[in-house]
Amino acid sequence: MEIIREGDLDEKLDYVKKKLLKGGIVAFPTETVYGLGAHAFDEKAVKKIFELKNRPPDNPLIVHINNLKMLGDLVEEIPSKAHLLMEKFWPGPLTLIFKRNKKVPAIVSAGLDTIAVRMPSHPIAKKLCDIPIAAPSANKSTRPSPTTPEHVIEDFFKEDIVLIDGGKTEIGLESTVIDVVSGEILRPGKIGIEELKEWLPSVKILGLSSPPQKKVKSPGMKYRHYSPKVPLILSENLKRDIERHDGKRIGIIASCERVRGGIDKKISTGFVREYSSLEELAANLFQWFRELEKETDVILVEKVEERGIGVAIVNRLKKAASKVSS
Repeated sequence: MEIIREGDLDEKLDYVKKKLLKGGIVAFPTETVYGLGAHAFDEKAVKKIFELKNRPPDNPLIVHINNLKMLGDLVEEIPSKAHLLMEKFWPGPLTLIFKRNKKVPAIVSAGLDTIAVRMPSHPIAKKLCDIPIAAPSANKSTRPSPTTPEHVIEDFFKEDIVLIDGGKTEIGLESTVIDVVSGEILRPGKIGIEELKEWLPSVKILGLSSPPQKKVKSPGMKYRHYSPKVPLILSENLKRDIERHDGKRIGIIASCERVRGGIDKKISTGFVREYSSLEELAANLFQWFRELEKETDVILVEKVEERGIGVAIVNRLKKAASKVSS
């Protein structure tokens, strides 16, 4: 692994882009999580991403761009709904599903005739993505998504990739994904249904309870994701679930209010992660998974209200959990 610090990027930007154009793999920060990227039109390079991550071949990638002119080479058409959403939310943490231009290798979209595209707002991604970059999150499949360069190093330090170290990401959860044709939110994120309804009144969330699909248009829909190495329980009753795991080292992720209200005295304070807002929880969730898995036998996460970014948080927790305790 080769690491380039943010302060050195301008000097080495041409070098990094040449790496991508020659089939290299680059890990880079976005405002959501770190991505593991390859030139979207290089089929062999994109295949390397799947191999490095041990990612199932039917799990599509997202292509990252930094200007609207690039869309013409990636998509067949741009519906009017998409124009509205792009005007409001790009650059930013919103991914849109279009009909794929046949020039784009099918492997990028897991063989589907659709393609997921987004324009990130992170300054490093904006510099890099005048090359269309196909990039899932820069972690091994099923692992918690990376929100710091250390997470990327933890999963890929032995691999032949370039890592651009841009520090900790801001949002901490992957982008909202919406199919502009059906008007369905395929993966919730920071941009919630309330905001989207202002521009797309008919928008709806494709629920986790929907029947399993053989083919999915978006990452994060089909497989278990984001999981720590120890069991994770999404809990609606922390006191009871703590009692159920008496004798074990228990990690707790809960609100400051809940922690101040009292956590079992047998729980080490070193195993408790508390937050004062849902935004703070989202920004730290995957980092806390990685910290607590090294120190505890089980992680209990207090269930949050499904409003705003809480919808995305619960989505990730249900995907990561070995059990949902009610």
